[in-house]
Amino acid sequence: MADIGFRPPVIEDAEWIRPLVYASGTRNADYSFANIFCWAETYRVLVARLGGALVTQMTIDGVPMYSFPLGLTDGAAVKSVVETLGEESRRGGTPLRLFAMSDADKRLLSELFPGKFRYSSDDGVNDYLYLAEKLDTLAGKKLHAKRNYINRFLSEGKSWDTEPISEGNTEEVLRTYDLWLGGKNFDPDAIAGEVISIRSALEHFPKLGLDGLVLRVDGKVAAFTIGEPLCEDAYVAHFEKALPDITGAYQLINREFAGFIRETYPNTVYVNREEDMGIENLRKAKHSYFPDIIEVKHYAESVL
Repeated sequence: MADIGFRPPVIEDAEWIRPLVYASGTRNADYSFANIFCWAETYRVLVARLGGALVTQMTIDGVPMYSFPLGLTDGAAVKSVVETLGEESRRGGTPLRLFAMSDADKRLLSELFPGKFRYSSDDGVNDYLYLAEKLDTLAGKKLHAKRNYINRFLSEGKSWDTEPISEGNTEEVLRTYDLWLGGKNFDPDAIAGEVISIRSALEHFPKLGLDGLVLRVDGKVAAFTIGEPLCEDAYVAHFEKALPDITGAYQLINREFAGFIRETYPNTVYVNREEDMGIENLRKAKHSYFPDIIEVKHYAESVL
């Protein structure tokens, strides 16, 4: 069997991956190019174009897993790609394991391979999607607490403004991130992947084609956020950090970035704020904005 051609992603892969993901209409953040590129070191991510589809491979705890092929509309083509991945797995002596599957992907796989896969899911990897308009306006009773935090910040009379992330302020952003880390009691091993990913995003910021917004309070960077368009109606916010001693900074940068997204990408309906990784405080924070859609992701493992 010919080699599939998996290899580490490079910046130039954005030229074919991003348009393919955009055209697919997926709202799954796992397929965003920045996630593929910036988390490649942590999860040993590899990419390949197989039968016209994007397929990624990642390794967790020594176990190789593959994304469901993205960019195909024909069931027979999907079946051919999955069979090729199955052959690759068997050569390595393991069952085929697929990750980040949507409900529709799971249904299709079940139809194409009846009884051939076991399925599971993990709430910690599901994506949280919110109406962009809701994050921008914070209208309604449910979000009154968010408005209150912002009003409290404004009542303190601090000088503030926002600006795009650029080569001119990335070092300040990194220093703010280091301050944020210093105020947390993280297990260094648990946070190592995020540290690598954020530094990679900022190091390659212009070439990755990312958007970013900085919140300055009294002249200093107090919060920042980074994201990118995913498809025509969905935008993914990758990172959002704010100094904990500035009440309302999180709520303000969130609101301001939502306004930026709506102005810059007027067709955006949803903002995907990614997963909670099973972290209780993070889960609570994501639910506090009352998600409009929770994008469930499924795993599949071949029984052969």
